[in-house]
Amino acid sequence: MLAHRLLDVDSASRYAQEWWEGSYARFLYPKAALHSQRLSEFLSMLGEESGQREFFKAYITHLVGRQHGSGVLIDSTGLPNDIHFPLTATNSHNGVISNETRLIFVIDRHTSMPIYFRYAAGNTVDVATLKATLLELAAYGVKVNYVVVDAGYYSEKNIRDMQAAGIPFIVRLVPNRKIYKDLAAEHIDGLEDAKYMVRYGQRLVFIKQVPVSLFGKAGFAYIAVDMDRKHDEIRRYALSALDDGDVPDDKINAEMRTKGMFILLSAQNISCDEILPVYYEREKIEQIFDFSKNNADLLPLRLYSEEALRGHLLLSFLASAAYLTCDKMLEGSGECAMQSFHTFRNLKCKVFDDKIVVQESNKKMNDVLHHLKLILPSYISLW
Repeated sequence: MLAHRLLDVDSASRYAQEWWEGSYARFLYPKAALHSQRLSEFLSMLGEESGQREFFKAYITHLVGRQHGSGVLIDSTGLPNDIHFPLTATNSHNGVISNETRLIFVIDRHTSMPIYFRYAAGNTVDVATLKATLLELAAYGVKVNYVVVDAGYYSEKNIRDMQAAGIPFIVRLVPNRKIYKDLAAEHIDGLEDAKYMVRYGQRLVFIKQVPVSLFGKAGFAYIAVDMDRKHDEIRRYALSALDDGDVPDDKINAEMRTKGMFILLSAQNISCDEILPVYYEREKIEQIFDFSKNNADLLPLRLYSEEALRGHLLLSFLASAAYLTCDKMLEGSGECAMQSFHTFRNLKCKVFDDKIVVQESNKKMNDVLHHLKLILPSYISLW
């Protein structure tokens, strides 16, 4: 099933039997039973809590070790579904209302590999999930020594919990917070000064670092203006205000002053040149979510028990980890894992009574094999 999710990304799990019949997998796993009822039973078995605990205990030990700390990225995504069980709940995001279950991923900052996943009802807000996520990681022996999260995780309780645990963090503020409004009002004037200029790739950002009190403990705020984002937001807002025709000029001016602004909070003193690269490591989770949804059969959910959901999520988690591992192996080859999987789907074989004769490989296949230092066999014996 793991090979099917990686190699036959255009096919849902219910077609795994057809894929198995036409691939080398039927020789590797001749007793596989991939019809629909068996798959449902398999996912429920894979989703047994005791089995998953044993898996994560071994996986996390292998990935980060028990004696070493880990900086982590934490984020969540909604999994739309209409399954009638307690984990399905109504959620509103950016004005879109849907029934969903919430999936939470934890990524290691330095390896970019997924460490852990958990889930919650779809109407559970991010801010309520952070403490349980950190406690579950601790239960598996992960000593978290840094946390990077988005604005949805900011709250006094979460900040105090991380401070009490001695965990440094970076978090973005949402504009409706009082601390955001106060910092913006105090520092917006003069922010676009050459002494605050920072280059982030092809983006020009002005960043000013100021010390702040984070619920009684010292911290740092990074008030920033992204120039590309500022111009886009001003254009959209100004055109909308002109179309409205009834917005006072002073209100328009006040609104446009803070366009393109964002504010980050950090428990540690990080230079303005380094703060954005550290914070935008969060994009690694978005990439894994995209892969899981589009290439690992994560969606749509067609399950009717929590055990089957856990098994389904574990299988997608494993597919994501395997994909990222393959991607790392291919660094410098000019190919990503998905391209290579598609390339090798064109490698054909002929099956005889006692052997499988491998047909000729093309140049793209040979380039990948050379990069991986692998030799393609001319035949595979069946006995």
